[in-house]
Amino acid sequence: MTDKDSAAPDLVRRIEDVLAEPVYFRQVLDATAAHRYRDVLAAWSDVRRRHVLQRDERGRYWLARG
Repeated sequence: MTDKDSAAPDLVRRIEDVLAEPVYFRQVLDATAAHRYRDVLAAWSDVRRRHVLQRDERGRYWLARG
């Protein structure tokens, strides 16, 4: 992904906020429902590049705190 193709910063921040606690990916989609799915996936990719995500046995994600 080039800089031109990188996700909208506000959408990335929204996903980061949602990931403050354990959530299912479906909850990320629900929290970003006002955005196009393609844009949400681009923002999800940016979040995954910037942060380590934890995942529990139920499949919920959250930001690892270091």
